[in-house]
Amino acid sequence: MNSHPPEKNPSTLREQVLREIDSGKVAMRPKLYFSLKVFATISVAIGILILSTFLFNFILFSIRINGQGALLGFGPRGIHAFLRFFPWTLLIADILLVALLGKLVRRFRFGYKTPVLLVLGTVFIGTMLMATFLDRGTPMNDRLFRASRQQHLPSPMNSLYRGARFAPPPVGGIHKGEVLSVAENSLIVRLLDEEGRTGTTTIMVLLPLNNFRATTTGLHSGDTILIAGDEADGILRAFGIRNITPRN
Repeated sequence: MNSHPPEKNPSTLREQVLREIDSGKVAMRPKLYFSLKVFATISVAIGILILSTFLFNFILFSIRINGQGALLGFGPRGIHAFLRFFPWTLLIADILLVALLGKLVRRFRFGYKTPVLLVLGTVFIGTMLMATFLDRGTPMNDRLFRASRQQHLPSPMNSLYRGARFAPPPVGGIHKGEVLSVAENSLIVRLLDEEGRTGTTTIMVLLPLNNFRATTTGLHSGDTILIAGDEADGILRAFGIRNITPRN
C-alpha cells in the first residue's frame, strides 16, 4: 500500500494560487518589493553587526584600561572579583544583538539550511574576533577615550567612554596604587582615584611568603599596581598584585 500522498498537478496548483489571489487571500507583490525587503534586511543585519562588534570591543577596552584581566591570575578569589566587576549588562545586550543578527541571517537561504547553533556560534566568534582586532590592533578606543576627556564626543559616546575607567570599590578588596617604596615582603602604596590621579591615602601592603601571585619581584618605586587583598587597621594583606604601569 502506497503511504505517500499523491503529488499535486502543477496546473491544479497554479489554478489554486490564482483563485487565492483573486479572492484576496494572497496579494501580488512586484519584484521591487522583494528586492527592497532583502536590501532592508541586509542593511539592518549590517547595522546590528557593527553595533554588536562595537559593544564587545568596548567591553574588552574597559577590561584592559582598568587592568581587570590581571584578576584572573589571582586564583579563585581573583576570578570571583573579576566576575563581580565584569560589565554584564553590556555583555547581555551584545548577546541579544547576536541572537537577533542570527535570526536575520536565518532568513536567507544559506542561513536557513544551516543549524541555528552553528549560525549563532559563527556570528558570535566573528564578532569577538573583529572586536578584539579593533581594541588590540587599532588606536580607536584610546583616541575616543582621550576625546571623551575633553568632551569632544557626542553625548552618548562621551558618557560611555568617560565611564570606561573606574576605581574598583574598596569594599571589593581591589585597589589601584602607586608604589612609594619596596621592601622584601611589604610595600608602601599611595592609592589612586578612578581618573588615575594620586590621592592622599597611603597604605602598607603586606605580602604572603612564597606566593607568586603577590610578590615584590620586578616592582619599583613609581610603578602603578593593581592589588587584591583584605584591608584592616590601615594594612592591606594582599593575595594578588599585578604591575599595570603603562608601557611606551
